[in-house]
Amino acid sequence: MDRLLERELSRGQAFLIAIGVMLGLAVLGTLLAGGGLGTWYEGLAKPSWLIAPEGFLVVATLYYVVGITLLSWLLQRRPSEERSLAITLAFGMVLANEIWNGLFLGMQSVTLGLAGMVGFAAIAWGLQAALVRLNFRREALLLAPYSIWVAYDLAWAFELWRLNG
Repeated sequence: MDRLLERELSRGQAFLIAIGVMLGLAVLGTLLAGGGLGTWYEGLAKPSWLIAPEGFLVVATLYYVVGITLLSWLLQRRPSEERSLAITLAFGMVLANEIWNGLFLGMQSVTLGLAGMVGFAAIAWGLQAALVRLNFRREALLLAPYSIWVAYDLAWAFELWRLNG
C-alpha cells in the first residue's frame, strides 16, 4: 500500500484501481450481508419516513460512483502526507460501509447495525472534514451530498434500533 501511496498515478491507472477497490469491497459486503436482506429485514418494524427500496438502490449506485471518482481523483494527486491521509480515510469509509453490512444484515442485529453506523458516520464525516481542511475542494464537494445522506442513514439506524431493539 505504501508504494501505491508514494506514486502519482495516471488517470487510467487511478480509475482502474478505484474500480477494483470498490468492486472488491462490494463483493466483501455482499458476502458479509449473507441473506439478511431477505426475511429478517422485511420483518423489522420500520420508520414511517423510510424511503422506498428504489431510493436506496439509487443512493447505493451513486455511492459507488462517488467512491470510484473520489478514490480516482485522490490517487491522481501528487504524493503527500495529506493525500495519504485522505486515501486512508476514503478506504476506511468504504471498508466500514461493508463491515456495516455484516454487522446489520449478516448478524441480523439492529444493535450492531446502529453501532456500525455510528462508526461509519464518524469515518465518513472525518473524511469530509479532512478534505475540507486539506483544501481538497473538488473531492470535498463531491463527497458533501453523501455526507448529508449519512445523517439520514444514522437517523434510520437509530430508529430501527428503537423500534426493534
